[in-house]
Amino acid sequence: MATVDHVADAGGMFSEINSASDSFIFRLEHCFALYPDFLTNVEIEAKVIAALQKAESYIVHLKEQHRQHLLETTNSQ
Repeated sequence: MATVDHVADAGGMFSEINSASDSFIFRLEHCFALYPDFLTNVEIEAKVIAALQKAESYIVHLKEQHRQHLLETTNSQ
């Protein structure tokens, strides 16, 4: 059985990331539908926003790593 640690190629790994992204969005929409307080209760809303900002920060970090890699690649040529 294939796991994330044993994906055969980059295409397979992209499929894993794409699936995780879709699942993340689906789960958020599901939570918001089941618990509308997530967006109307100020205390809960703040926690939801903090959690989403954590994900956003990680994406920004990945973009910065990619930018740095491009700079290093360009400078080494």
